[in-house]
Amino acid sequence: MLINCVKYEFSKIIARKKYLFIMVLEIVLVTLLGSLNWQSFDISGTILKFDLPNLYFNFLPVLSTFLLPVTIFMLVSDTVSLEFENNTIKNIFLRPASRFNIYLGKNLAITLYVLINLMIVYLASLVLKVAYTMSFDSVLEGFLAYAITIIPLFAFVVFCSFVACKVKSSSLTMFLLLICYLLMAFLSAYSSAIRSVLFVNYIGYYKFFIGNILPIKYILNSTLLILSNVLIFFILGYLIFDKRDV
Repeated sequence: MLINCVKYEFSKIIARKKYLFIMVLEIVLVTLLGSLNWQSFDISGTILKFDLPNLYFNFLPVLSTFLLPVTIFMLVSDTVSLEFENNTIKNIFLRPASRFNIYLGKNLAITLYVLINLMIVYLASLVLKVAYTMSFDSVLEGFLAYAITIIPLFAFVVFCSFVACKVKSSSLTMFLLLICYLLMAFLSAYSSAIRSVLFVNYIGYYKFFIGNILPIKYILNSTLLILSNVLIFFILGYLIFDKRDV
């Protein structure tokens, strides 16, 4: 039943053209960034190509800290708040599925869309790297970085869903999520204590897995903190979702 809920919610996401457009936009942006990083012109106009082994990671910070969070704001506003706002959630509640499966399905469908975005950008980066250098260096390391980024972003999805459950207006949800994100970023910049417990500061989680030495202690601590945020915000969000009238 949960799988059917995820499929149903994901199909609704893909049916909206703007989310397909976002995927295309990301490919265009990473291609432009790759071209800027890999090409330069000397005085005679000759193209010089540089072997940059970290091409995979050039676009990932922008993707994970800006593009995907904004996309998650939109997704949550559409799949949670908007459905309460226009009462289409009633049709979903009539389906043979529990509210728990419906709520979890929405979160997993959004996370699946985000994961697909990450993989698309990774593949675009890989194609650029091979096209410019004919090298497959750091292929697995790049894949791991993009795949692992879904862990903190899943916590982000759950947090946004929690906020959306409290708000009836989709536009207000979008505004509040943006304010919350900016506020958390501001607080993190000025307080190390707050920075250590806010899940948004672990979006760069993949960096722990890059290099010859794995900081096991930091990986475990970060993972536990992210998972605890997921658990807390999911439970709170579900309790509100379950009790909300339609």
